[in-house]
Amino acid sequence: MTETEYIEKIRGEWRAKCTEPTGELLHLVEQGIQNHPGSAKLHCMRGDLIQLSDDSAYKLEDALASYEQAIEIDAKFAEAHESIGYYCDVISQDLKLAEAAFRRAIELGAGADSYVGLARVLAELGHNTQEILKLLDESPFRDTTKVLEIRSDIEKGTWKPKTSQKQTE
Repeated sequence: MTETEYIEKIRGEWRAKCTEPTGELLHLVEQGIQNHPGSAKLHCMRGDLIQLSDDSAYKLEDALASYEQAIEIDAKFAEAHESIGYYCDVISQDLKLAEAAFRRAIELGAGADSYVGLARVLAELGHNTQEILKLLDESPFRDTTKVLEIRSDIEKGTWKPKTSQKQTE
């Protein structure tokens, strides 16, 4: 199979299952990587599948390693930077690294998800609410549902650091 055929097959099976990815999908992505080791997209998909899978053959750190491998293959692959941003925000809780990854993804032309991730991380870091809202309002995705939802959450203070919330109560 070509790289594109692997990617399409993985996407199709992933959507069809509508549940946690199975070992079958991980096996398929591993097979794709074996046949196309220079595919940043397949490495990124591997990281996503690892994070969502309960396959005990993998650790969460393997997901990060997959994203980093994708960047080694293609340093300008925005999706891998975005995935590192979410990994660092949610899994390792390294908010500074998450911020840097989201900013790099946006520099490289990433979509609404990177703006959402960056806004959330900036709020978690305690940045000025008005500056975060300005970032969202000036984004090319300002009218998308995802951006409008995070904008509302930021206005409500949903993602403020706990210490900031206590101080404002």
